[in-house]
Amino acid sequence: MENKKPLLPPNKWLHLPLELHEKIFALLPIAAITRCRAVCHTWRSILLSPPFLQHWARIAAPIPWFLMFRDHKFRAYSPALGTWHDIPAVNPSDHALDLTCIVASAGGLLFLSSQKKKKGSPPLLLVCNPLTKSCRILPGLSRITLIYVMGMMESGWNSYKILVAGVASSSSQELITEIYDSASGGWECQSSARLDAFQDFSGMRAVWSDGFFYCLSVPPYKLVAYDMGKRSWITLDHAQQLPALAIPNLASASLLVCRGRLVMAAKITGAAASKRVRIWEFDAQSCHWKDATANSDPVLQEFCKCVSYFMALQRPRGLDSVCFNSWCRWRTLMYDVSQKKWHWLPEHCGRFKDMLSGLTYEPTFLARA
Repeated sequence: MENKKPLLPPNKWLHLPLELHEKIFALLPIAAITRCRAVCHTWRSILLSPPFLQHWARIAAPIPWFLMFRDHKFRAYSPALGTWHDIPAVNPSDHALDLTCIVASAGGLLFLSSQKKKKGSPPLLLVCNPLTKSCRILPGLSRITLIYVMGMMESGWNSYKILVAGVASSSSQELITEIYDSASGGWECQSSARLDAFQDFSGMRAVWSDGFFYCLSVPPYKLVAYDMGKRSWITLDHAQQLPALAIPNLASASLLVCRGRLVMAAKITGAAASKRVRIWEFDAQSCHWKDATANSDPVLQEFCKCVSYFMALQRPRGLDSVCFNSWCRWRTLMYDVSQKKWHWLPEHCGRFKDMLSGLTYEPTFLARA
């Protein structure tokens, strides 16, 4: 059989118009584009240019990733491709940082809290886009020195707000709430409250939903919310509202948002294996929780036999799935809330197998810290 000649000689690829390069690159998945940036200086300059980003913005659809992290190492799972990808580490060169924790994500940006290596120093708060390596170190808090609760929300195109609640000193009985606005570049003290209902909230994440930041304390569980409109905290721990009060064996509870609704995911210790993982949806109008779990799936039963660590994630913008992580072969299980189906994600690789914390991340080249 005769060898067919290529439709286009290899050297012709070197002389494609720049605009055609941009259009071809814009069709690639995000993970492939980040790898292409490391091929050569020419490709890197093309993939960082405003014309390419304009092409990419017109073509790309926002598909969330599940971002796993530990210390300064990040790894993300792409549901669209069904694969895990390395994410560039974030560690500003002019700061000696130790442990880094991703608190929240919004609009393609990550909000991180990083402990300085100097003992006794307050944590450094920063916002970054790991795909573009843009990073903003936030100014110091106005009054708070000990942080209890943190959260992040998207407030408009390339703008965001960050909530931090804490105290001025370890002996203080006043909970202070400060809000950072990227538009103004500074913190504003918005409210104060008595610390009684917040003693067990140290280091807790707050999730954003429909005008409120919600957070859940460590056991005994309490649900509270910060009303951004009224600039005040409200308590939502009535017996008919919180499953934790009706189920004494609830553990490792997490709050998240699916389909615009507040969701609580947890495991139940001491119960039958098929009922050890539960998910509830919160109805804000009736202030009741509705069980949204399907427990009969054999995949879930296999997961529950060895679950010793729990982690929940959400996919925003109508993609309503929840992720659970286990020490059993370092596997991650995904649950589709609308279809009530469970399935395994591909196993983590090598040094990333012990990444047991995470959240949802919407990758984009357009977000600026």
